[in-house]
Amino acid sequence: MQIENNDLFKRSKQSALQLVFSRVGVILVILLLQVGLLIALFSYVTTNYVHFYYGGSFIVTVIGCIALFNSKSDSSVKLTWMVLFSVLPIIGIFLYFYTRLEFGHRFERRRLVEISKKSKNQIETDPVIFEEMKTLNDSKDLQGLHHFVNKIETFPIYKNSQVTY
Repeated sequence: MQIENNDLFKRSKQSALQLVFSRVGVILVILLLQVGLLIALFSYVTTNYVHFYYGGSFIVTVIGCIALFNSKSDSSVKLTWMVLFSVLPIIGIFLYFYTRLEFGHRFERRRLVEISKKSKNQIETDPVIFEEMKTLNDSKDLQGLHHFVNKIETFPIYKNSQVTY
C-alpha cells in the first residue's frame, strides 16, 4: 500500500510540474503577472506617473512590431499578431516571443537526439546478413543504401523481409 501511494505521489508531482512548465502554465503565469502589475501600478501611480506605464508599454509594443516585421512569416500571420498586439499589447508581445522561441520543441528535440545517441549501438545489422548482401549482384546499391540509412539513424538490414528498396 505504501509503495502504491508513493508511486501515485510521484506521478501527481510530475503532472503538476508538467502543468506549471507547459505553455498553459507559462501563459497563466504571464497573465497573472500582468494583472498583478497593472493593479500595483495603477494603485501606486494614480496621479502623475501613468505616462511611464504607457510609455513602457509603447516601447515594448514597438520592439515587438519591429521583431514581427523582420520575421519571415506570412503576411496573414503578421496581421493576426498585429491585431493581438493592438488589443493586448504586453500579453501579446510576451506570447509572440514565447511562441517564436519554441522552448518545448527545442527541449523535446534535444531529448530525442539524446535517446537516439544512446540507442544507436543497440541495434546492429547481423554480420552474416551483411556478408551475404555483399555477394549479391546489386550489392553496391544495397551497401550504399545500408550506409545511408545507418548514417541517418540505426536501421538494420534483415533477411527475407517484405521491404523493397
